[in-house]
Amino acid sequence: MSLKLAVGMVPTTRHGFNYMREMHGSADGRKMIAELNQPFKPALIVLDGVDAFVDGGPGKGTLAKGNAFLASRIAWLSTQWG
Repeated sequence: MSLKLAVGMVPTTRHGFNYMREMHGSADGRKMIAELNQPFKPALIVLDGVDAFVDGGPGKGTLAKGNAFLASRIAWLSTQWG
């Protein structure tokens, strides 16, 4: 999950090209997300699960209360929850 945080930096569309559709529709989507994170070495990763989609998403679906926060100084540890 911590790796997916960088996806928010990708423009939805730019100069007529839909970057989000390309990334989410690609068989290499996971590799693309990993590449987005290569320049970053965060000192702390904080993920919130106060509200979470339990189906559907990311824009709509069934919303549930997660009432959770996760914090880690180790990026791979944060990904174990995602």
